[in-house]
Amino acid sequence: MYNDGSSNSYFKKLNNEANKQVTTLTVYSLSAGALLLMVSRYLFLHNDFINILIASLILLFCGVIPYLAYRFSQSTNSIIVVTTVMISFAYLFLLFYKQEVRGLTVWAGIFVFLAISLLYVSKIMVFTITIVGVMGNLYFMIMLPEINVSISSADYVARIGIIFIAATIALYANHIFKDRLRFNYFQINEINMLNSAIIDSENTLQKQQNDLMALYSKVDQLAYSDSLTGLPNRNYLMERYRSQNNIQTDKDTITAFITIDLDSFKQLNDVHGHHIGDSYIKKMKDVMIQVFDEQTYELYRIGGDRFFLVLKHIKNKNQVKTYIKMIKSNYEMNQGDLLFAIKLGMSMGVSIYPEDGLLFEDLLYKSDIALQHVKNSYRGEHLFYSKDLLESFERKLSIQKALFDCLEQDELYVCYQPVFDLRDGSITGFEALMRWESHNLGSISPLEFIAYAEENRMILDMGQWIMEEAITTIHRINNMYNRSYPININVSAVQLRSSRFLEQLQNILSRVDIKPELVVLEITENVMIDSLIVAVDMLGKIKDLGVRIALDDFGTGYSSLAYLSNLPIDVIKIDRMFIMEIDDSKEKAIVQTILNMAIQLKKKVIAEGIETEEQKTMIRYMGCNYAQGYLMSKPIKDTDFDKYMAHYIEGSL
Repeated sequence: MYNDGSSNSYFKKLNNEANKQVTTLTVYSLSAGALLLMVSRYLFLHNDFINILIASLILLFCGVIPYLAYRFSQSTNSIIVVTTVMISFAYLFLLFYKQEVRGLTVWAGIFVFLAISLLYVSKIMVFTITIVGVMGNLYFMIMLPEINVSISSADYVARIGIIFIAATIALYANHIFKDRLRFNYFQINEINMLNSAIIDSENTLQKQQNDLMALYSKVDQLAYSDSLTGLPNRNYLMERYRSQNNIQTDKDTITAFITIDLDSFKQLNDVHGHHIGDSYIKKMKDVMIQVFDEQTYELYRIGGDRFFLVLKHIKNKNQVKTYIKMIKSNYEMNQGDLLFAIKLGMSMGVSIYPEDGLLFEDLLYKSDIALQHVKNSYRGEHLFYSKDLLESFERKLSIQKALFDCLEQDELYVCYQPVFDLRDGSITGFEALMRWESHNLGSISPLEFIAYAEENRMILDMGQWIMEEAITTIHRINNMYNRSYPININVSAVQLRSSRFLEQLQNILSRVDIKPELVVLEITENVMIDSLIVAVDMLGKIKDLGVRIALDDFGTGYSSLAYLSNLPIDVIKIDRMFIMEIDDSKEKAIVQTILNMAIQLKKKVIAEGIETEEQKTMIRYMGCNYAQGYLMSKPIKDTDFDKYMAHYIEGSL
C-alpha cells in the first residue's frame, strides 16, 4: 500500500526525535522503580539497606545506559538494541531479585516494559521482552517449583497466556501504529508537497508582483515624465496642481505661470531632421534651467516645442519680466551651434496667481490665451494675460465654431479685384478674394478667419469652393465677352500639403474646361519657408498641368531673392507695404531692385495696394507695368460682377 523505502526513511527521521523522549521516559520509569523498591523494601519490610541500594542502583543503571547511548550514538538501531537489553535485564533482575514472585512487581513489570517497547515502534523489542518475560516465568515454574507455595501451575500458565495475549496485542498495536505512521507520512508528504507548491506559487506571485510593480513604476514614469528631456510632462503638471491648495505662495508674493513656445520649430525639423530638433529641445531645456535655482522654478515639457514654467516666490511682475529677459538672453546666446542659419524665436504667455485667478486650470488657460495672442501678433515676444485678450480669444473661438457651418449656411462669397495695365488702363485679369458674412457674427475680415481656417483645416473645403466659384465665373465672363482674362486664386500652405489638392485642381479644370494657363495660383513666401520641400514638389506638379504660379507679398520673407531663380514662378506681386512707403528712399530702392531682377528673369510684376496717383506714377516710372489697388478699383462683390463687366466692356468699345 505504501512505499516502504520512503516510510522507513521517515521512521528513522521520526525516531531521532521520538527516541529521546521515550528514552527519557524509560529513565524516569526505572528511576521511579528503583526509588519505589528502596522505599517499599527499606521502610515497610525493613530489608538490608545496602542490598536495597544496590538493587535500586542496578535499576537506575538500566535506565541511564539507554540515555547515554542516545546521547553518544547516531544509530537508531544501536539505541534500540541497548534499550532492549537494559529493559530485559531490568525485568529479569526484578524477577530474580531474592526470588520474589508473590508480589505484583514481577507480574506487572512485563506489561510496563511491553508498553515502553511499544512506544519505540520496534517489533524486535516487543519480541525480545515477551520472550524474556515468558522464559523467566517458565524458569520459575519448571526449575524452582519449591518456591511456588502460593501460585499454582495453572496460575503460571494463565500468567504466561496473558503475557502472550499482551504481546500479541502489542504487536497488533505496533502494526496499526506503523500503518498509521505510514499513512500520516504520505499525508504529511502530500502536505509538504502542497506547501512546497504554495511556497513556489507565493514566490512566483511575489516575483510577478515585483515585476508588476516595476512595470507600474515604468508606466508611471512614462505617464508622468517626458522621455526626451526627463522633465515632468503635462500629466504630471495637471496632477501636481489639481487643486488650488497646491499653489503655494508666501504673503505679499505671487506665482507666475508661463507657457513657452519655440517659434518655427517645425521648420527646423523639416529642414534638418527630427534628430536635430530633439537635440535642440534638450539644449533649450538646459538653457532655461540655468537661469534659476531649484527653489525658484518648476519646468515642464507639455508638448513638442512647448514648455511650461512656474516661477515661485516672486515679488511683482517686474521681477517676472526680469526672469523672462534672462531666459531670452541665455536662449539667444546658445542658439548658434544648433540652428544652421535658422533662427527660432521664443514666444511666452504669462498668467499671475492670484491676480488672474485662484484655480490652476484657469491660470493655465489664461497663459495659453496670452501665448496664442503672441503667436498671432507678436511672435518672439511675451505677453501678460488681460481681460482684453480673453475677449479676443473668445471671438476667435466663436469664429472657429462658425467656420464649420459657413459653407452650408452659404455665408461665403467672392470679390474680384481687377489687375490693370498701367500703360493703357486696361484690365488684364482678376484676383479672386474670399469674403465671409456670418449670420451671427457679421462681416469677418480674412485676416481673422483665414488663419483660423488653416488651423482647423477648414481651408481645404473653403479653398476648393473658391477655386470652383472663381474659375467657373471667369470662364463664363471670358466666353460672354470673348476675352482671355486670367484669374488669380490664393492658395495656403495647408492646401499644398494636402494629398487631395492636386486632384481637386485637376477635376475643376476638367469640369469647367478652362485653359490651364488662365488659372494663376498665388502663394506667399511663408508657404515656401514653412514647407519648402513639399511646396517645391507640389509646384512642379501644378506647372505640369499648365497652371501658372504667382509669388504674393514678395519682399516680406527671409530669403525672397533666392526663390526667383530656382522656383517655377511666373508672376511676382510686390507687397503693398513697400508701395505705401515708396516715397522713402529705402523702400524705393527695394522696389527698384525687385523690378530690375524680375525683368532680368523675365517675370511679370504686379504692384499691390496702389491707393494714390503719386504711388501709381512712381511705380510706373520705375518700370512696373501692372498694378491693382483701391485707386483703380476696389474688390467687386460677385453679385455685382456681371454689372461691372458689362459697364467696363461697354466703356472700352
